Amino acid sequence: MTWPPQSPDLNPIELLWEELDRQVRKAAPTSTQNRMPKLCEAIIKARGGNIDEIKI
Repeated sequence: MTWPPQSPDLNPIELLWEELDRQVRKAAPTSTQNRMPKLCEAIIKARGGNIDEIKI
């Protein structure tokens, strides 16, 4: 079985970005400028761990 090069299975960082985006959108910030602090906070809290553990 072959996978396309951009498959999330082969690029785990894509799964992280998807989860971060989902959690930030759930917090419903109104603009990119308002989203950035929440996104940075989630990345810092993750500290290499699983983003599932982080609540935005």
